[in-house]
Amino acid sequence: MKTIDPSIYNDFYFREIEGHEDYYVFAKVKKIVEDIFKGKVGSALDVGCGRGEALKMLAEKDWECTGVDYSPSAITRAKKNLKDFRVNLEARGVPQIIYPDKAFDLVLFLNVWEHLNDSEIDQFFTHLVKFIKKDGIFIIQTSPTRYQVRLGHFFLKFLRVRPASLDWHVNEQSFFSFSDKLRKYGFSGKVLMERMPNFWASQVEGKYAILKNMARLMDFIIDSRVGRFLVDHYPLNLFFATDLWAVVSLKEADN
Repeated sequence: MKTIDPSIYNDFYFREIEGHEDYYVFAKVKKIVEDIFKGKVGSALDVGCGRGEALKMLAEKDWECTGVDYSPSAITRAKKNLKDFRVNLEARGVPQIIYPDKAFDLVLFLNVWEHLNDSEIDQFFTHLVKFIKKDGIFIIQTSPTRYQVRLGHFFLKFLRVRPASLDWHVNEQSFFSFSDKLRKYGFSGKVLMERMPNFWASQVEGKYAILKNMARLMDFIIDSRVGRFLVDHYPLNLFFATDLWAVVSLKEADN
């Protein structure tokens, strides 16, 4: 099964991806943490921490933070971004993501799942169920979704455009595979699909002017009131949802 060389996540990659100022994932995580912990703090681990946006958000609230990423470029950038905070940052691949039992109250796994193959995901979960506290919270977000990717790639193939994401996405999930994996390792809680507005145009480079305009038209249609009603409900949401989210814990598990 395909794995991704960490070197692809170089400094250029982390300059190009969106920042937390306009990136809704971190804003959503902040609200989830506030709603669940209600001002209480503890120990947090961000797996695939990237440039450290989520860690900064937690460190500002006095969480005891650890960030791990298998890209040396990510860790270098995170250290610069978090130089004013006491955050433990480590360059580790999946086999090294091992911590003492019941070490963390909160574990984040944001935009990481799609970059790891199934064997790596299973290895991570095997370790996770040991180092997350029994009542700890595990927040996962992965994008894009499996059937959305297949729909998008169908159109791109027809237009003879190679998706750039093929270089760094190896494991998109459906709602069903995502939920099944969480249940397999004893996690329970809220699992949902979401759709980010204006998504399709955001995925097309400006150099493809005609394709970009087609994507904008598609966004206009599906973001309309009628469009939202259709694509945000089953079964079309399987193809148009952009993100899978889970907020789960091991509370009902035996281990």
